[in-house]
Amino acid sequence: MTRRIPKLQQGDISLVFLNDAKMRFLNRSFRGKDITTDVLSFVSGNKIFYAAKEKLLGEIFINPFQAKRQSNIAQREILLLIIHGILHLLGFDHNTPQKEKKMFALQENFLLEVWKEKKRSKFL
Repeated sequence: MTRRIPKLQQGDISLVFLNDAKMRFLNRSFRGKDITTDVLSFVSGNKIFYAAKEKLLGEIFINPFQAKRQSNIAQREILLLIIHGILHLLGFDHNTPQKEKKMFALQENFLLEVWKEKKRSKFL
């Protein structure tokens, strides 16, 4: 079985940590959902960026408070959310069952690899 990895683009990713209120504001403003959420990703074309870099691929907004509520290992959950956001910036989505299955399997594979490396090298 061949694993298909998306072609990576060169550029920066801005990672922003927000509290519940600010994440709720973004979620309401951009998705029409008046609740907080764990992660939001925006590709560079959306022009809402804090970091105005020429080669910015996009921004990932993470709510660490929501991550902690979702998992008893907050560090692992935040890592999962970062991977999830990066996959969105690379064009993956989970708006259909088939796409969700593909994206979540890929995200879980990446998480397992990074978490295994973390335990080996203590880089996180």
